[in-house]
Amino acid sequence: MKLPDGRLLVVDDGVLAEAAAGDGRLVLWLPGARAGGFRHWDRVGSAAGATVSSSDGIGSIAAVLTPTRQRTRIGVPRFLRRLVGGKAEPIWTLPGGGICERSGARRTDLVLAWPEDETGTLELDEARIRARWPATQAIRRIGRNLSLVSGIAPAPVQTPSSSAVAAVTDLPPLIPTRELAAHALAEARQAGDHPREVTALIDLAVSYLHKLDAQPAASLLEDALNGARRLGDRTRELDAQVNLAQAAIMQGRPDLAIELLGPALAYAREIGDRFTEKVALERLGLAYQGRADHSQALDQFEQALALARSMGDTQHEAVLLWYAGIADAELGRPDRALARGEETVALLRRLRKPQAEEYAQHLADYRSSIAAVAPALKGGGVFDASVITTYSQLPSQGSTAAGPGLLRMALTATKAAVAFAGSGFKTVPLEIYRARLATCSQCEMFTGVRCRVCGCISAAKARLPHEDCPAGKWSS
Repeated sequence: MKLPDGRLLVVDDGVLAEAAAGDGRLVLWLPGARAGGFRHWDRVGSAAGATVSSSDGIGSIAAVLTPTRQRTRIGVPRFLRRLVGGKAEPIWTLPGGGICERSGARRTDLVLAWPEDETGTLELDEARIRARWPATQAIRRIGRNLSLVSGIAPAPVQTPSSSAVAAVTDLPPLIPTRELAAHALAEARQAGDHPREVTALIDLAVSYLHKLDAQPAASLLEDALNGARRLGDRTRELDAQVNLAQAAIMQGRPDLAIELLGPALAYAREIGDRFTEKVALERLGLAYQGRADHSQALDQFEQALALARSMGDTQHEAVLLWYAGIADAELGRPDRALARGEETVALLRRLRKPQAEEYAQHLADYRSSIAAVAPALKGGGVFDASVITTYSQLPSQGSTAAGPGLLRMALTATKAAVAFAGSGFKTVPLEIYRARLATCSQCEMFTGVRCRVCGCISAAKARLPHEDCPAGKWSS
């Protein structure tokens, strides 16, 4: 760890340091008291645009302090609901894990000070500090060779021109999904809340699935499935089964996926959960594709497609049409594959999806290559209607036609980043974002982190203008 002038910094126990940012700022977290269900922290950093000064053997730089608090007795759902109303306060992730929110006004009458000692062994005593800054009000030691001095009139800081500053959104910072889920899991375990623990295990597993990391996801989902069964909670068991099947597909274990999805599909139908029924059918189709049983895969996709249409879920309809087109191509039905592909592209364009043109290009390539025979293009990713994440799809075994391979390529070409870039990196206005999250927070399919209907991370999906609720609940 370095001081702003490059000298070695050694902080006191309990002080946390943020990873160095691209602007070279030093940011430290100073621990405070625990009270009222909060752990308090002061976030102290060198001021943006400030420069190091040197006088009387003391190096210094203007600093800013932001008081924050870390909730210790509140679950993620309530924490997330804070975003849907009132002023959006800044949120940070602690270097050691955990989420903090601002709890007071920023202070700018501060400097970080250190002795200009080449050996890095000298300490800066209070007398030298007060001699350097007679107006000093308080001195707070941060490390062996670093102190925070308050009561200093802030020096003017040169800031970049407005043209040099990148455009920023007025939305709150997006908290990493894994951080949210891990936070919820720790709280549930601390409270002994076993149902919420199972949900948090599934949420955490889904965060790994979104990063194409199936092994830790599968382990977490097995724990969740066992926990749900111990509780006799069929709804959570269903959630765990469907997601564990997805992990199995990603791991190249289609038989296990089919074994899990059979009872999941039956129970979803028994309780009338059409959303989960649709997802289970889709994943059964993917599992059968992994076994190169394209007739069975097509049957599952067409059942899911009929459900999506009856429910008005146009986003999922587009996904399922493309899957069905791949199955048709594998079965040697290029005309049907082309028709489904054209319908997919038309739907994506109607929905203003940024990836529509990627699909159109792959469809054109397929049309040009129908007569050609080439080695199959292996690999692929499940195109997710949320455009938030891309799952890995099990490569089809035994496919030797270039045509189906070209259609599969579209599934990896439309990553979330591509879709976001295609929207011009735009986000919805703050009031729409809050309204969407408010709707999610009242929905029985919302876990506090994700939507069980589409598998999306709600706080991420709600930001994007080209996205919509699969149940049609968002008003804009």
